[in-house]
Amino acid sequence: MALDEIGRLTPSPLYLPAGHDRRLQTLMQVLAENPAETRRLDELARRCGASPRTMERLFRAETGMSFQQWRTRLRLLEAINRLGEGESSAAVAYSLGYRSSAFVATFRRHFGKPPQSFIRESDTHER
Repeated sequence: MALDEIGRLTPSPLYLPAGHDRRLQTLMQVLAENPAETRRLDELARRCGASPRTMERLFRAETGMSFQQWRTRLRLLEAINRLGEGESSAAVAYSLGYRSSAFVATFRRHFGKPPQSFIRESDTHER
C-alpha cells in the first residue's frame, strides 16, 4: 500500500520540524533568531514559562527530536545557508559556537560528507 510506503520514509536531513505549543514555538523562535545561542535548555525553558522536562517532552512529542538534536539541525541548516553565501567553514563554525573540527565532524555525521563537499555537490545539482 502507498500509505505503508509513506510511513516508512525518513525525513530529509534538511527538514526542521516545528511545534504547535506556544512555549515550544517561543523557544524555537529564540533559537532561530540566534542559532549560536549557548544557553542550556533549563535557562531557555524558564524564559518560555516551562520546566526543562516539559520542554524536552514537547520537543520529542511535537518534532520527534530531542532539544539538542533540534538545535543541532537548526545550526546545520544555518551553516548551509552561510556556506552557500560563500563564508568559509571555519568562519561559519565559529559564528555558530563550534570549534572547526567539531563542526566538520557534526556536519559529516548529519549529512554524510564534509561541508565544502556538500556545498559543491549542491551547487552542481542546481546548475
